[in-house]
Amino acid sequence: MPVPQNPTIKITFNGLLVSAFNQANQLYEIGVLKAKDHVLRINHITKNAAGEEHKHPEIADEIQSGDIRIEIPERNSREGVSRFYGPEGSSDPDDFRWIVDIEELHKERRPTGLPLKDGFPQQSIFVRQGLFYTAERIPVSLIRPDKTKQEVMIASPVGCNLYLNEDEKFVLSYGLGGKKLEIIAEAGTTHEITILNTPRTYPAEKSHGGKHDQANHFHFFYDLAIDVSERERFDIRRSKKQSKIFMQSRSRNEITLPSMSYAVFLAAEAKETRRSRRDFLYVASAALCVSAVNKTLASGSSLFGITVSDPSSSEASTRTLFAGGPNRPCGPILMGRRTTGLTVNAPNTLQD
Repeated sequence: MPVPQNPTIKITFNGLLVSAFNQANQLYEIGVLKAKDHVLRINHITKNAAGEEHKHPEIADEIQSGDIRIEIPERNSREGVSRFYGPEGSSDPDDFRWIVDIEELHKERRPTGLPLKDGFPQQSIFVRQGLFYTAERIPVSLIRPDKTKQEVMIASPVGCNLYLNEDEKFVLSYGLGGKKLEIIAEAGTTHEITILNTPRTYPAEKSHGGKHDQANHFHFFYDLAIDVSERERFDIRRSKKQSKIFMQSRSRNEITLPSMSYAVFLAAEAKETRRSRRDFLYVASAALCVSAVNKTLASGSSLFGITVSDPSSSEASTRTLFAGGPNRPCGPILMGRRTTGLTVNAPNTLQD
């Protein structure tokens, strides 16, 4: 069963963000990394039932300090956050577990979890309600401390859907002055909110590349948040192999599914993590179909839930099969073994 459609509020999180669940208070806490050249900002688009869009002014200067709280106030005493999990053993692209769980990566040497650096986080985002899931996935190379590599898929960005009743109120509080973005739910209207902690040049007409590419970003999680030695560190870089395989290859109105040979390559790589095994099954299914029909998908057609871009779309030349669009930075990471969030001053969802 997929993530329920037609949310009132659809929030996506991307960039240098470290997250953890607070089970006692039933909330999701996201710590903001204060990295050089990175800026936290909020974008908001309203879409009504007629298909009209309204882009609101970006919120940036007011949120460089002070915590952010996201909530449906009327539900604070009875409802917290949840996570979407697909069927066990499946490769459901919406499954929350595509997120990079940094404590899972380090579990052999640090089975009880990872310590945070003193003073982190200086700023947090507290989410009191919502269904968390993988909004999109990107192919990356996971580099272990011993420098061996593995091609995997990860969540980027992470999504959170909130489903409100008509006339129910959503509140996003921010800034030291207690400013608020308040939304009253209306039938047929969706609000898309994007929370980014990315370089000043992202997003832009030019892709998120060059010195700001995610290949140079993963170390910030260790430099600013996770307290482990350099010899224990993992790295995540944009996957050159998968980007080439999945890239739209022939023209602006065609997209080619991965080849059987690449599915075999993934099978060889899929020995150590469940995520890789799931990814192999997903790709192998597509490859078997390709070997049977031996054709490419024309614009507008669909297979396995993937619809090919219209040739007139400006995104067509950069769309890939799994990435779903232009290059993006590495998404937020999870500290999956922490059950108390990141800070001791988290609001109590079930009491206030």
